[in-house]
Amino acid sequence: MIRTRPARAAAALCALAVLAGCRGGAPEGPPELVAGEHACARCGMLLTDLRFGAAARQAGASTFELFDDAGCWLAWRAERGAQGPLEVWVRDHAREGWLPAPQAFYVVGPRVGSPMGYGIAAFADEGAARRLAGERGATVKRFDELEAPAPGGEDR
Repeated sequence: MIRTRPARAAAALCALAVLAGCRGGAPEGPPELVAGEHACARCGMLLTDLRFGAAARQAGASTFELFDDAGCWLAWRAERGAQGPLEVWVRDHAREGWLPAPQAFYVVGPRVGSPMGYGIAAFADEGAARRLAGERGATVKRFDELEAPAPGGEDR
């Protein structure tokens, strides 16, 4: 039996640390990215322009597949077929932070200028997406409207 306050506090902290370490499952939220340190899971290109990045992981997995272009993610998904639920995050082109892919507005068109030429940029804000689409002669789509790119990097 622990009789002193400091000893009880230390024991409680140790118990919390053990419980936190045993918490199974995948970490929550998107991965951290550092420009130039991660390679795309599909094309192998280093992620340098993080405004176009995407990340996906199987349900319960502890690691993400990272992509330099949302088009690489779509092509990767199409090549593998449906393999269970995926957690997908995309980079907000305007704010350069992560957002859940189903919540994004996607600007799609050949003049968007994404790293691998798929021409897809994701936005949290619909107005910002529509402004870029107007400037680049592109369209705005939602997550469920995205299609796998045609071979060679061209948009569909």
